[in-house]
Amino acid sequence: MGTEQNGIDKLTLGLSKRFRGRVLMKLALRNKSDLLAKLASTRDFKNSANLPMQRSRYLLSAVLATLLIASYSPRAHCADSPSSLSQDDSDSLIQGDKLSRSFNVTRVEQLALEDTTRIRARDINIRNLDVIDVHGTSEGSLKLSKYPSFTSKIGDRYASITPRNNVVFYTLDPNLQDFVANTVARADANHVAVVAMNPKTGAILAIAGRSASIPGIEYHSGFPAASLFKVVTAAAAVEEAGVTPDSLVQFRGGTYTLNQWNYLPNPRADRRFMSVGEAMGRSCNPVFGQIGLKYLDGSILVKYAEKFGFNKSLGLDVPLPRSTAHIPQDDPFEFSRTSAGFGEVTLSPIHAAALVSGVGNNGLLPRPYLIDRVTDSDGITLEKTQPETIQRIVQPETSKTLLEMMRYTTTIGTSRREFMRGGRPALGDIEVAGKTGTLTGSNPQGLNNWFIGTAPIDNPELAVAVITVDATHSSKASRLGRLVMQNYFNIDPGPDLPEPRRIKHYQNKSKHKRLVKSSQYRSKSLKAKKSPAKSKTYAKKGKSKKKK
Repeated sequence: MGTEQNGIDKLTLGLSKRFRGRVLMKLALRNKSDLLAKLASTRDFKNSANLPMQRSRYLLSAVLATLLIASYSPRAHCADSPSSLSQDDSDSLIQGDKLSRSFNVTRVEQLALEDTTRIRARDINIRNLDVIDVHGTSEGSLKLSKYPSFTSKIGDRYASITPRNNVVFYTLDPNLQDFVANTVARADANHVAVVAMNPKTGAILAIAGRSASIPGIEYHSGFPAASLFKVVTAAAAVEEAGVTPDSLVQFRGGTYTLNQWNYLPNPRADRRFMSVGEAMGRSCNPVFGQIGLKYLDGSILVKYAEKFGFNKSLGLDVPLPRSTAHIPQDDPFEFSRTSAGFGEVTLSPIHAAALVSGVGNNGLLPRPYLIDRVTDSDGITLEKTQPETIQRIVQPETSKTLLEMMRYTTTIGTSRREFMRGGRPALGDIEVAGKTGTLTGSNPQGLNNWFIGTAPIDNPELAVAVITVDATHSSKASRLGRLVMQNYFNIDPGPDLPEPRRIKHYQNKSKHKRLVKSSQYRSKSLKAKKSPAKSKTYAKKGKSKKKK
């Protein structure tokens, strides 16, 4: 008490008379009711009757502020204080010693000398911020009570304010967030969500969604995972069976057909071959169905699904339903379909971004988070989120193998039209690993179109997940994903290419031309070929009979 008292006396005597009252008022606001006894014994307070009117007014304001705060202590009433946390939330958001800091002379001098106009502008800014509750969890992390709206800023940082005037700063990249929000608003789709993430830390750099029927669709976990699950199947096959991108798989039927006729391996009937890397890029269903049956079983696929975060919490700092994966154990046909992406597997856009982040982060699945830090109204940090790893999903070498497989998607596979523009890579020297998925879903109803990707492949610094439902060509997931990546890396997207004509795709165009020419030649030969003499005679007889 004596040391702090001497500090207050030294501080107030060291400043000009004009600012002494303001200093004491700032101290009252910083130290709450504990300052009342200190303030009552200060030299300036005791002699306030002899002070000029302006200084007396400042001191009176300080006393009134102190009494008001003492009558409504944040320790007892603050929604985000430790005392208001539930039994499960035993790790407090803001520790008691942070609510009653001893004053810092240098800091208080800076606050006391602030320009009045600046203080008012700051107060107006705070009053315009979105209000949101934040509390601690038993795991020691922070939790928001609802989905943030991301409509208010302090400077160029997206932020909200708690009911007790603590400020929540988010991890969003302002420029990328603005671009993603505008892209989602313009997308021609019934439902759309975009999430961009730092794959090394799990910090969400941009997030936006739009849906007429599902609020917070960017957090919705009812989308079918579709062919994104091929990444899980491939990871299991690489680690459990030593499969490589160049491993060849025999199959029969079309690239996307997987039914009772072609799901079982049949060496005599399987006439087509495709490498696993190309199958990943082209999203070849019969290849991945046979990979599941040949190299995996139900227990292995369950293990890897859980490694990739299915059926468990990701620890996001807002409410996030779990992504689910039901793996058949006793039905070979359904197991092969699940391996190819047709199973009962659901996924949220945030989980999709975390999944591809785990592949790009040397096999470590990061915990996604939105809260960067929580500060008091003076800007002093109370809590800062530290990046965490949920678990290892694959070994580092496996992650490199998966990235190489996923590179086929953007070079020769299902996203090549977006990432190979006019025969040139859309991102220049930046290589992109990606995966698409397309499947009709019921929650929401419609054709779901996925894209996940990370770049650059050699050292990923951005992960993107996009989901659109019933979208036109201009709003397909691969296109939106490309635009987000180009914006992040400051690459000019260039003019839009016309929508491709819906024509049948032939893997070997030259062979197709030869077949067409051969068919035309045969048809002409048949028409030109003369009939036997007997037929001619019969025809003539027929004509002569008619004449008669």
